[in-house]
Amino acid sequence: QTEHRQHEEDTMKTHGIISSALALSVLLTSGMAYAERGHRHHGGHGHGMGFGPRMASELNLTEEQQAKIRELRSEARQEHRALRQQIREMREELHELWMADQPNEAAILAKHAQMDAIHSAMRDRRIETRMEIAEALTPEQRQRLAQLRSGHGRRGHRGHGPGHHRGHHGPRLERLAQQLDLTAEQRQQIRAFRSQAREATREARIDLDDLHESLQEQWASGQPNRQVINVLHQQADALRQTIRQERVRTRIAVLGVLTPEQKTELRQLMAERRERRSHGRHGRRGHRGGGFRGMQGL
Repeated sequence: QTEHRQHEEDTMKTHGIISSALALSVLLTSGMAYAERGHRHHGGHGHGMGFGPRMASELNLTEEQQAKIRELRSEARQEHRALRQQIREMREELHELWMADQPNEAAILAKHAQMDAIHSAMRDRRIETRMEIAEALTPEQRQRLAQLRSGHGRRGHRGHGPGHHRGHHGPRLERLAQQLDLTAEQRQQIRAFRSQAREATREARIDLDDLHESLQEQWASGQPNRQVINVLHQQADALRQTIRQERVRTRIAVLGVLTPEQKTELRQLMAERRERRSHGRHGRRGHRGGGFRGMQGL
């Protein structure tokens, strides 16, 4: 669980006076958190499936097994540090692309493709680590682990399909509308864009949920098939790319609805949000990733 939470740092929470800037993110960013979710999840729970003291006790691990698992997890963490730094740098570059007067759809999608390649490498490393840990267990321990994990990843995950987060982002969008003093016509146009995007990605989101379920079943089986897992991830990656493309197009269209003054105000909100997040990274370990929490919901 500790490692899983550490990896969740890529999508930090933000609070307080920047709530309107969170809503701003609904308009400006490209569905990164939604797309990243599949890279973080279903590739294994962190660098070793949350093997803390409780899990060691549940599985009755020997000292030798615990030492081996610690070694495997440590090696994976070392490799991930450099990759996470690359992601942070690319996230800064992505921010600059969205802050342009006329955001370039092709450039934004290309930057996401670069980030996806790194996320895939990190995911593959997590899968490799998880497989290596499984090899260090006895058949009985693997079976017990499968029982313990059988319902772990399913809770709260299902629901990323149609309608997911709709109510969650509605109030944020309303706060943003008030902050930017959107006209009734602008609000209507933005609602139409959001509705069209949801409908355009409906089938892809349903299929993505189904793939996530299949991945959960693979890991819960106690004998996951690496080849099957790879194929499922490739299919999920293609669906996330489809969803992202639609969301990027939609958010660029939303920007076209705003006046120059509103765009200026919106950029200021984004700058304030990033400044607050920067301070949070220094004060809270779990926030150093500087992610895009709250930006996924059109």
